[in-house]
Amino acid sequence: NREADVQYPNAGFFFPFEGTKLREVSIEQGLFSNESTRVFTHTRPALQFPNLTERELIEMKNTFVLYVKLPEAYHEFIKRSETDDAIGHALRTCLLAIFESCVWKNEGWFQDDGRMEINLKELEALMQPGPMLGPDP
Repeated sequence: NREADVQYPNAGFFFPFEGTKLREVSIEQGLFSNESTRVFTHTRPALQFPNLTERELIEMKNTFVLYVKLPEAYHEFIKRSETDDAIGHALRTCLLAIFESCVWKNEGWFQDDGRMEINLKELEALMQPGPMLGPDP
């Protein structure tokens, strides 16, 4: 998506629908149970991977567009925002505001009007634990 410079990238979870070859492969590889009562949903992954938790997969989906549309200088902050704690929440809030002003308001194209250095300093400050963030949830 980054290389293709997609204007409005999106990510979703794969669901192995009954009667498809991909369902058979998913069951054979132990990623999906044939007895599963799961139904397709946009919010939760249907497949289970030995090296990734459901929460990690959800966070990857939630941050996908940030990784694609924000420059690589933001990636360490995006990664840290995937952690469910006060710093992660503060970073995510800030990153979404940056996305809103630098991408969404520019019809899907990144344009920061020279604010990257300011934005990165703000994110760096949020990485430091402090009283303004409050306690971890």
